[in-house]
Amino acid sequence: MHILWIAFAGWLIAAPASADYRDERQTVLDVYRDYPGLITKATPCGVFVDQVAHRLNRKDGVLRWGRKAREADGDNPNCDALTYLNDGVNRAHKTIIDIISLSAKNGIDSPNARPAWQEFLGDNPGNGYWTEPETPDRDVVVPVPDPPAPPPPPPIPVVDLLKAITDVRIDLIRVETKIDKIDESLEAHRAASRSFRDQIVGFLRDPRTIATALGILAGRLVVP
Repeated sequence: MHILWIAFAGWLIAAPASADYRDERQTVLDVYRDYPGLITKATPCGVFVDQVAHRLNRKDGVLRWGRKAREADGDNPNCDALTYLNDGVNRAHKTIIDIISLSAKNGIDSPNARPAWQEFLGDNPGNGYWTEPETPDRDVVVPVPDPPAPPPPPPIPVVDLLKAITDVRIDLIRVETKIDKIDESLEAHRAASRSFRDQIVGFLRDPRTIATALGILAGRLVVP
């Protein structure tokens, strides 16, 4: 019995941790399948590599997979190389894996890009540095909720509503009064016009007016 426990304990010690480096080309193929066209993108640089690294880091529960950068501070990252931080401390000690064949170059998409797994084992000192993934993890991005609807306007108090109705009625009465005054003024003008017309007609029809007019005309027609 003790021999069995010793053998089991030895197996646990010898078994590789889930965060150890290993061949993960299946994860590359899974990301390629789950995000069609992502591998062909030139911008943002390395978005496909980042997604593979994110998925592997979540799988391992530790941040060891990332990108390769030319500078120690992570500046100027490579766009198609996945890296594994070998000792967890020194960023210069990393395994490099090219995971994109015919990758995009010079900011131009590559429709022919395909997944790959070309390993460069060892620490690869002098060949850049390990750096964290840059773009967000598409597997866990939380959707932005829609903005809340604006609150409804407060109800108008009954007193204010009644006052508004009363004000409208008063305005209507004023308008009607003005219209009535305009009608009265127009009717007065019409009456004055009719009176003046009747006076003119009466004057012209008066025999005295006619006789006077004839006399004036006759006087003008007399030859001296």
